[in-house]
Amino acid sequence: MNKITSENTFEIAIIQSLVEAGGYTEGIASDYSPDLGMFKTEILQFLRKTQPKQWKKLSLIHTSDIENRVIQRLYTGWLFYVLCGIYQPHSPFFLLWKVV
Repeated sequence: MNKITSENTFEIAIIQSLVEAGGYTEGIASDYSPDLGMFKTEILQFLRKTQPKQWKKLSLIHTSDIENRVIQRLYTGWLFYVLCGIYQPHSPFFLLWKVV
């Protein structure tokens, strides 16, 4: 097969375009959890960085178990939570972030 028309070359071009022009960050394959269907570390970092007040509030309630609780809640209803946010009593999180 011609190298320029291989699936791998196409995949690299898509990733490059998304990262350079689309504002995406390329994930590290080893960080992906097939069991959960997500990049757990990146999701937790996103929530901490973009919503520190909610994270702090929730961490006071759940202390050391906060990461597992958030991921568990997200895993049980992935699409719903992406569209509507993760409702935790006292501290909702949002996964879609509007950039103005």
